[in-house]
Amino acid sequence: MYSANKRKVTISIVVAAALATLVALLLAAPGDEKEAVASAPPPRVAPPVVPVTPLAPPPPGPVVEHRVPPPAPPAPPAPPVPRQVPQVDVVFALDTTGSMGGLIEGAKRKIWAIANQVLAGQPKPDVRIGLVGYRDLGDEYVTRRFALSEDIDEVYSNLQSFRAEGGGDTPEHVNLALADAIRRMKWRQGGNVLKLVFLVGDAPPHEGRQGLYSSDLAAEALRKGIVINTVRCGNAYDTEQSWRKIASASGGMFTSVRQDGAMVAVATPVDSRLKDLNERLSRTLIPVGDAEARAGAGRRAKINASMDGWAQAESAKFRARSGKLDSTDLLSKGMDVDKVKDEHLPAPVAAMPKPARKAYVEKIAKEREELKSEIAKLSSERDRIIKAKRPAGAPAVDDAIGAALKKQGGKAGITY
Repeated sequence: MYSANKRKVTISIVVAAALATLVALLLAAPGDEKEAVASAPPPRVAPPVVPVTPLAPPPPGPVVEHRVPPPAPPAPPAPPVPRQVPQVDVVFALDTTGSMGGLIEGAKRKIWAIANQVLAGQPKPDVRIGLVGYRDLGDEYVTRRFALSEDIDEVYSNLQSFRAEGGGDTPEHVNLALADAIRRMKWRQGGNVLKLVFLVGDAPPHEGRQGLYSSDLAAEALRKGIVINTVRCGNAYDTEQSWRKIASASGGMFTSVRQDGAMVAVATPVDSRLKDLNERLSRTLIPVGDAEARAGAGRRAKINASMDGWAQAESAKFRARSGKLDSTDLLSKGMDVDKVKDEHLPAPVAAMPKPARKAYVEKIAKEREELKSEIAKLSSERDRIIKAKRPAGAPAVDDAIGAALKKQGGKAGITY
């Protein structure tokens, strides 16, 4: 009985506690609600609405369509750059003392053949030749100089003035001849110019005379792009020693030949025919320029006509291959006759009306081309005969020139 009463009391206490707790919560609710409202974040107020003024529409303009441009057409090929004609300037420094008679006479006959050797390169070069003759102090002259010229008739004429005289002792004034060749010739400039000196003689130089030393001159030539090739005539040992040093120091070649230069001219059956063609070629010359220039052309034509048949055969070959008769020739210069002043024309041409002048020049040009073609064929035949008939033996000046051209032509892009 006691236990049951005790359980009833306990339950009553628990119920009473729960009711008390509920009452307390109900009494505390208003204050707690205020606290909760106070701690809540304030309500978000929306910003005032500002009316937006609409932008004015852009002014009317052209409608631009964005299209992908068509591909550009390929660029036209660049025009070919005209190939510059290579140039060869050659100066022969020749010992003209008494011991050199055979060489000088041989050179007089073979200067046209030598010019043809120089012209034989590919591409075909433009050729000029100059001369320096030398002896020694006390002789008629120490040096005699003739300027570089494209007129080989002029070179031939100048060479005719050389006589093998004087000398008789050794050394000789070789260095003054080299100084004249290096310093006083008007060498053409440029990367396509081959500049050569051929020093030909039989005696060594006076070293130090007039302050000139061959080693200094060779070094100067090298700086200026001038190659000195030396050709010793005879067998003097001291000449060989100095000649070798000069050639080596300037990038040139040394050659030894017979005392007379072994300059043999081989006659052929076609020489007379080529001589006739050469004379006919001379008659197509149309010299232009002032009276002095035209007179010079006439003088050179007479010199050419005075040569023997062998030299004229070589002249015909050179003229046909080079396309040049004379430095004053209208066709060689590619001039328009209508642009030449009347007073600069030969009298017979100047007397013609202009249409007739044009017709005359065209007729002469056609005739010349026909002559050149015939000369070319005969010259090829003649070259074969000369090659077969040329006597064997020691090298000649011709060989020295040919070897130097073959080795050194590349400096100007020329193949020999």
